[in-house]
Amino acid sequence: MCCGISGILFAMELVEGKDQPRQLRNEEDNFGKTVGLLLRLTTSLWGSARVLLLDSGFCVLKGLIELAKKGVYGSALIKKRKYWPKYIRGDEIKDHFKDMPVGSVDSIGGNLDGVDFDVFCMKEPDYVMMLMSTYGTNIRMGEHKNRDGVEAFQYPEVVHNHYQYRHQIDDHNNKRHQPISLEVTWATKTWENRVFAYLLATTEVNCNLASSFFIGEPPLPSLSFRKELARELLHNPYFNRNVATDERPKRKRTCCDHTLMTLRAYTKWEGANIIPSSSMYPQRMCKGKHRKVRTYCSCSPGVVMCEECYAQHKLEIDDQ
Repeated sequence: MCCGISGILFAMELVEGKDQPRQLRNEEDNFGKTVGLLLRLTTSLWGSARVLLLDSGFCVLKGLIELAKKGVYGSALIKKRKYWPKYIRGDEIKDHFKDMPVGSVDSIGGNLDGVDFDVFCMKEPDYVMMLMSTYGTNIRMGEHKNRDGVEAFQYPEVVHNHYQYRHQIDDHNNKRHQPISLEVTWATKTWENRVFAYLLATTEVNCNLASSFFIGEPPLPSLSFRKELARELLHNPYFNRNVATDERPKRKRTCCDHTLMTLRAYTKWEGANIIPSSSMYPQRMCKGKHRKVRTYCSCSPGVVMCEECYAQHKLEIDDQ
């Protein structure tokens, strides 16, 4: 979830799949996957009377009703996939707007589990836009919008908010990927590292947005902010808070260079010697028993190491 005003991403949930312990099952899961996800992500907003704007992937009326019971209101875009969402009579709504001019608005009220809701509709040139919502009115607001051959008109409140803030998640992802994406540059296939790369890049974007929002200055370009962040990390004053002088300890020099290398195709190890192989990419278990790989350190031919074992190997050599 992103803040509609600042753009800061403040809530997320990792898809762990089978890695998630069964003991972490949440009470909200009893409402189903979609509703449970909404309730978990919005826990920090319960009782705040804030508004949540959702795309069509969350157009489950039961979810909006449960959020309203928790003191969080919202709207969700309605789209027909195989069927219309439950409680939504989409075909009847389309027939109602069939002969109306573009820009016409209307709403249908309802009540579910003691909570009032509305389906707000607006006629577009080639379809009828529908939003299920537990807040808002048909009062028009914002700038006048143009449609081909139609006089400019204003959006009703719920539609205006949808168009105003629906792009925040996409904008945050674009800032994370452009112009240089850490996730692409760091070509790792390890699940933990991929998640860490995402979290690191997301934090970087959040820091830039927070600096802009709370200081009141335009956000820096991504590369400029990254340079400033790198400079601050390199000269972090907290590193020297327990050191009497400004001199940093010198790193011990190693006796030889270390490079993580990969065997060429159709080769394998026989002791410390590289010999031909009938297989294209034969693999062996790394020294730490983490996974099968074809990589090794240039100082230790014949000893197979994954990236984790290689990092530990360098630390051990440097400490000698």
